[in-house]
Amino acid sequence: MKKRTYLTTFLMILLMAGFLKGQVFTDYWYGSVSDAGIGGSGTAVSSDIWSSHVNPAGLADWDRLGFAVDYSQPFSQSFTKNTRAVLATALPKSLGSISLHGFTGQLSYSGKDLSSETQVGLSHAFYLQKDLRSSLAFGYTINYLQLDYGSTSAGRTGDGSDGVSLGSGSTWGVDIGMKASLRSRAWAGFFLKNINDPSLGSSGTSQTIPSKLEIGLGYQPYYGFTTTASIEKILGRDEFQVHAGLEYYVLEWLVLRTGISHEPSQLAVGAGILTKWGNVDYALVTHPVLPLTHMFSLRFQMKQHDR
Repeated sequence: MKKRTYLTTFLMILLMAGFLKGQVFTDYWYGSVSDAGIGGSGTAVSSDIWSSHVNPAGLADWDRLGFAVDYSQPFSQSFTKNTRAVLATALPKSLGSISLHGFTGQLSYSGKDLSSETQVGLSHAFYLQKDLRSSLAFGYTINYLQLDYGSTSAGRTGDGSDGVSLGSGSTWGVDIGMKASLRSRAWAGFFLKNINDPSLGSSGTSQTIPSKLEIGLGYQPYYGFTTTASIEKILGRDEFQVHAGLEYYVLEWLVLRTGISHEPSQLAVGAGILTKWGNVDYALVTHPVLPLTHMFSLRFQMKQHDR
């Protein structure tokens, strides 16, 4: 029991240290459960309802009304949980597709919220050019971001009765992305997150939310088997992450995924069950030090729109 308590305390300190280091708003390396299954390398190939989180340009391929939700507990810890939802539909004629999405994340201890994050966003994507051999799509996202550090600190008593407010803040972020394809077998894309350098807090304590660039490639040597790779870099920092993955359709209704990422070194596996009404996706991600992370998503969709 004591060992588990020590592990929980260590994980909470580690997660909170991420905030103190400057990562004001949590940014995960995966954009969706299916993207996590291929090691977060879907920047160039994303084309489903979750594209607003992976590369908004991929939303241009979405051609119906759909709704999806996902849930995860990072590192299998009960004190932290993340939930996301998205509603997307195709627009008439050549206007592309649009989605509305939301995210909530909480870090709590002993029934009290230590911090909570909320994100609500609108994404729009459309084709700049498309023919039988090639295509070029552009997409953008406008996000409202809110961070709340809880109602009060622990105070001298330790129970919060004489604590002080830790504050909250909100801001707007803008993302853009592009995606190109050749003969529906090769893809290239990029995703630039927070291009407007949003910040949280007042002028004296303001902290900028980092901007991030992702560049990816994808190739399908034969139908049903896709290879992916991407590089991710926080602008203004020397470090970068490398992601790579494989996706294979074993059957028309069953897809298997695997992937790796570097810095930190992580291995991911996943699977999806596809039906006419929607998808069920699962991903498992390892960590060199921390416990496994399990992720689930469920998608519902209507009949394909005619364009």
